[in-house]
Amino acid sequence: MKRATYTLDAPTVDRVDSLAKRWKVSRSEAIRRAVAEASVGPNRDGLSALRALQSRMGLTKKKAADWAREVAEERRAWRT
Repeated sequence: MKRATYTLDAPTVDRVDSLAKRWKVSRSEAIRRAVAEASVGPNRDGLSALRALQSRMGLTKKKAADWAREVAEERRAWRT
């Protein structure tokens, strides 16, 4: 690890603190995660981003099909 010092405005520090609290990590870890995501985010197309999210969530084709079937059944139930 390298130690670095940066000057951030108050709203940015508040956002970092909010992310750190939500993720239950240190400020440094929140900044690392945000920078890592920002460094790949804009370079991804929408489909690649969706696939990455599905992978992180452990979404398989079977799970997706099961979910779609459940939603279709719920919609049919609402119509009757």
